Amino acid sequence: MSSTVVPNPPTRPLTSFSVLTLDIYGTLIDWESSLFKFLEPITAHLPDSHPLKSYSDVEDGKALVGKAFHDVETELLREKPDLKYAALLTEAYGRFAQGLGITPTQQDAEAFGSSIGSWVPFPDTIDAMNRLHKHFKLVPLSNIDRASFRETCEGPLKGLLPGFDAIYTAEDIGSYKPSLKNFEYLLEHLQKDLNLSKEKVLHTAQSITVDHVPAKQMGLTSAWIVRNQERRDVLADELIREGKVGFSWRFSSLGEMADAVEKEIAAKESDHTVNA
Repeated sequence: MSSTVVPNPPTRPLTSFSVLTLDIYGTLIDWESSLFKFLEPITAHLPDSHPLKSYSDVEDGKALVGKAFHDVETELLREKPDLKYAALLTEAYGRFAQGLGITPTQQDAEAFGSSIGSWVPFPDTIDAMNRLHKHFKLVPLSNIDRASFRETCEGPLKGLLPGFDAIYTAEDIGSYKPSLKNFEYLLEHLQKDLNLSKEKVLHTAQSITVDHVPAKQMGLTSAWIVRNQERRDVLADELIREGKVGFSWRFSSLGEMADAVEKEIAAKESDHTVNA
């Protein structure tokens, strides 16, 4: 099966949902580009022949560095689920450097941990989110601490108006995605805080393993925001074949998703006019 075909074709329109629950770093924020920039004090020390420096182009380099760091980060997320994300990043920076035979400075490690609020959004993020917010409540479910997320909202996402309808972070929950505890917390609090049942939720995220695998386990409908799809299709294909993911929509960007929502609404309005 090809990942260009969604594994669980939708049986209802996008506009039948009331809330988009969102991954932030990787879906709204360009996590790979930001990592690539802030890990440069480490990768600059590597020989030109090293795989993390001998990439064919910048996009390839972002992917290689991003995956290498993600592997280290994922290990720490499992080991220390109660550690605030900014502190976890500081520790991950040191472990990542040491794994490459480099001794980082504490100053560089701490600067990396505190850099989250300056990570850049994708070019389509603000416009797409403002368009989607006309039709859905927007609720982040993020592997982040509250202070770092506040910096993101006050900085890179400050153009998102009127802001999010609720925010659920790993710090609130005490664990990191893909733990099902995070998704159980999400559904419980959506019901309690916004009176929204699971059937009204469309989980919207880039990460196949961190978001879409647990979303299927929880019976959540989801939309995959691919971002750099050429590099992600192989993993998606494998997980689809194994029956581990079941997203119902596949978009290359949040802007494409907003276009699809507006197209649905325009079609409904046209039908209403014709039938009036």
